[in-house]
Amino acid sequence: MSSWWNKTSASNFTRGLTSITGQLSSNLKDILTEASEENYDPTAELTRARQQIEDLDLRKQALMEEVLM
Repeated sequence: MSSWWNKTSASNFTRGLTSITGQLSSNLKDILTEASEENYDPTAELTRARQQIEDLDLRKQALMEEVLM
């Protein structure tokens, strides 16, 4: 009788945990980096936000055109 938990399952589980750990580590690093920035520039934040909105609008438009084709 073969077990449902074999070396392949354990290996996949370990890889999954490693991936999640890496993602959490990366996200935490980004959060801490943003939090430690001492020079808050509202104008730069607004510019960055507007650029992100513009980028998202362009992506949305491209997806809409793709769906309509």
